[in-house]
Order: sequence, then structure tokens, then C-alpha cells
Amino acid sequence: MKLVVLHNPKSGKGRASHVSRLIGDAYERLGHDVHHVEASARTNGSLARTLDGARALIVVGGDGTVHNAAEALVESGAPVYHVPLGTENLFAREFSMNRDLERLHGAIEQGAVLPTDAARWEGDGTGRMLIMCSVGADAGVIHRVCAARRGAISHLTYAKPVVAELLSPRQRRLTIVADGKRIVDAEPGIAVVANMRQYATRIDPANRADPTDGLLDVVFFRAETSLTLANWLLSARLRMHHQRDDLVYLRAKHVQIESPDGPVPMQVDGEAPPVDANENGATGFARTPVSISVEPRAMRVLLPVHRSWPGAESGAPGVARAG
Repeated sequence: MKLVVLHNPKSGKGRASHVSRLIGDAYERLGHDVHHVEASARTNGSLARTLDGARALIVVGGDGTVHNAAEALVESGAPVYHVPLGTENLFAREFSMNRDLERLHGAIEQGAVLPTDAARWEGDGTGRMLIMCSVGADAGVIHRVCAARRGAISHLTYAKPVVAELLSPRQRRLTIVADGKRIVDAEPGIAVVANMRQYATRIDPANRADPTDGLLDVVFFRAETSLTLANWLLSARLRMHHQRDDLVYLRAKHVQIESPDGPVPMQVDGEAPPVDANENGATGFARTPVSISVEPRAMRVLLPVHRSWPGAESGAPGVARAG
């Protein structure tokens, strides 16, 4: 059996390298073919080739490590399992994965695979989204964190960028078009386009999202000031935002977001997508306008043995065996 172990040496304060070696050594002792790959910005092309014929890709790191493997996962069709060693670990949380290596072993032995949706975004660059994308102040925080990042991060890393973003005098106006219909017209606030329910600090604005339904959940919080936005986020954290009359929440296959105020920060899966250097040699992160389209059943997830996803235990359609 061929297994590929992808790890981010910066994750878990360096523990990801140790954990990936533990996993690899265990399966090599069992006589399996284990390939180790260290995550980097240039991983995807070679990773897709390495995944050819693999039983699974085991990702040891955070959501950024999973995100950076997205292209290879869709291209190869290899099932993925996330051993979480990041700050939020949203992907692992969605599918009830954890650091228990016995649970990982059970998933590999069971081989239950769930076909799930992905999405492609295009605009100031292009790439794939697995969890969610957002535009506005929260993405501004991610841009600030990524610009200052020099190594491993923690929740404390976000404190200063959050304060800096909250001191902004107003929110940028956004226009959102979903499946050809304009649902928000130049209104201030933040937008979230989600494939999964999870979001940072369990705020979960799109807490009704389903990564198997072939649709994206679109959420818009109208907020002219940072104080209003903070109130919205608190409502989402308390699971009360659906009770508000001014909430925009719908599902669509294709979403376009732009702003009359100029380019607005965007983030994808908790990362600020880098853009190529401009004519002056300056680099930066992706901003609006952006177009996002769902890719139904584009990737496969290796389910934990005890994951109670509908159909997983009964062998209903949509749940397959790993190859």
C-alpha cells in the first residue's frame, strides 16, 4: 500500500516533522510504501505526481498545508486525511479528524471515502478553495498576519492585526452576484462564500454549509462600522445570526464579488493568496474582484472510523472505498 505524508515543518512549533516521521515509520514497519513530502509554495506539481496510485494523502499541519495541497488533491483524486497541528484546523474539525494516530490507522484500514465539493476562484490570481473564502475586514486581518509572518503562529499572533483592522473608520462596500442575480448592491460589510461550516474561533457564519451538496453557501453581514461588524460576528458565534432580518444567506453555484471602492482584501481557507510581482517588482495578496465557482465532487476525503457522516456507515451512495 502506497501512502504519501505531507507535512509543514513550521506547524505545531516544529512537531509536525516529528509526527510525520512517527506515521511514516509505523507504516514502513508494516511493509508499506511511504513517501514523505515537505510542504512549500512549489509542492503542488510534484505532489500530484507523487500521489499517483496512493491509498491516501496524510496531511500533517494546519489548514494552510491542506489548502496548498488542494490542486494536487483534485488533480490526483487521492483521498485526504488531516492530522491537525495548526492554529484553527478547520478542515479536520469538519470531518471529526484529530491527532489520534489510532484513529488515522482505522480510517486507512476502513477505507471509507466521501466525495466532496471544492471550488475554483479567479480574479487577482487563481486557485482552489476547500473550506471558505471571505472578502472584507476579516480578510484584511489575514493579509496583515501573512505580511508580518516569519514562522509558526498562534491565536495571539492575530491580536494586533485584529485591533488594527477594528480601528478602520468604515467597511468597504461590496456588490455580490449569485448565479446571475445581484443580491447585494454596493453595501458595506463582509461576505463569506463557504463550502464547509467551519470558520475561525467557531464563529461559523455559514453554519448550514454542506460540502457534498454541489452548492456554495453565501453570507453577507451588512455593517457600516467595525462596531456593527463585531456585533454581527458575536451573533454568529452565539448561533443567533439567522434570527436577524438583515442577514443575507443563500446558496449558489457561482458567486462574483467586487467593490465600487476599489480592490478589497480576500482570503481563501484562512490564507492570503499571493499575487505575482507587478511592473515595479512589488508583491502582495489577492483582492477583489473575484469569481468563485463550485466544483461538485471534485475531491475525496478519507473518513475517520467513528465519523457519523450520513451514509458513511451504511455504504449508501456517495461513500466509496479507497482504492
